[in-house]
Amino acid sequence: EHGAHSALYISFGSVFFPQPSHLALLLHVLLALPKPMPFVLTLSRGTLPEELDRQIERSGRGLVVTWAPQQTLLAHPALGWMLTHCGGGGTFESLALGVPVIAWPFSGDQPQHALWISEVLRSGFELLQVRTGAGAAGPAYR
Repeated sequence: EHGAHSALYISFGSVFFPQPSHLALLLHVLLALPKPMPFVLTLSRGTLPEELDRQIERSGRGLVVTWAPQQTLLAHPALGWMLTHCGGGGTFESLALGVPVIAWPFSGDQPQHALWISEVLRSGFELLQVRTGAGAAGPAYR
């Protein structure tokens, strides 16, 4: 219905997760876009506030699941972007299938993957405004 490369897949894995207020803001923005951007959010732990969950369901723009066949989604022609914490698995699967990455790293090797994707490969970009964890308060040197 929305065409090739029109959808967003959001996955943060099972260990790291954004602050609830940051995730809620992202979802509200997606729901308010004048041109719909369909999305799938894998929520492997925790839940969304009930009202936000209902808004997503009523909008018909998003699907919230506890698990998704990631490689199948990444290979689907409707998928245009993957928003991820940049863990090794999802990052390399996304790159292997040619899906650009929106990087939202938290810790460990994730910031390095985000830098590699955005600055070296130029196959995505990093959300610097929502950084958390050690060193996040300082400037991002690029």
